[in-house]
Amino acid sequence: MRALGAVFGLVASALVLGAAPLTALADSSVSVGPVQAVFVPAEFATHYSVTASDISGGRTLTYKWELKPPAADPNCNHFSQQPDNTAIWHHGDQDGCNHNVQVPNVGHPGTVTVIVSDGVYQCEASYFGTESGPGSPALCSALGSTTSNPTPKSSGTQSGSTGISPWLWIIALVMLIVAGYLLRRELARRNPCRELGPMPRAAGGRRASSWQGGSRPNSRCGSQESLREREEGAREGGAEGQGCVGGRRLLDGRL
Repeated sequence: MRALGAVFGLVASALVLGAAPLTALADSSVSVGPVQAVFVPAEFATHYSVTASDISGGRTLTYKWELKPPAADPNCNHFSQQPDNTAIWHHGDQDGCNHNVQVPNVGHPGTVTVIVSDGVYQCEASYFGTESGPGSPALCSALGSTTSNPTPKSSGTQSGSTGISPWLWIIALVMLIVAGYLLRRELARRNPCRELGPMPRAAGGRRASSWQGGSRPNSRCGSQESLREREEGAREGGAEGQGCVGGRRLLDGRL
């Protein structure tokens, strides 16, 4: 059973160590919240902002805002980034926007995106439409990283991803198969006849040759029990023939 404990310990260690690199990648030095959109009817415009901070405390953040205008209204692109790192999308008639292609609860179906970077990590957040509301959580990754699935990261949290590489699942599966094999060997080494208990004794203290209601249910156990009966019979016969002569006990070698 010690071998089984060692196998399960290796499985747990592999999962923990394998998840560590993913956690380190997710611990971006940039923290960015979702984009906040505020529609200002008097301006026929929507203001976009984002809350961001550099966790390391020693790097300057850069902001880059972009607009992907509606596919059905590509000229509705009066969009500009502001000095305070916010952005404004003007979408009135005078801005060349077609209000006949608006979508309920969305407004003009364009996508506003912001990328915030400290030179080491970058986070990207986006907002769909021109109505007021929050956007989706930001996605953060290391600059130059080849990962195609960056980890979502919201403002104020530094927790890493709990995802595990598929290779680790394969390793864990192999180890579990090995553990099952070792468990099977451990059970096979045990004597199944012990769990059946001792055979009943017949008159005179000898063991009966069979169980009540039929023969012993396990042929292997039966052959082992027969051998045990013969050994015990030999011992009992030897004991009866020693120390007594004609029914009288032999004491100090004399009758």
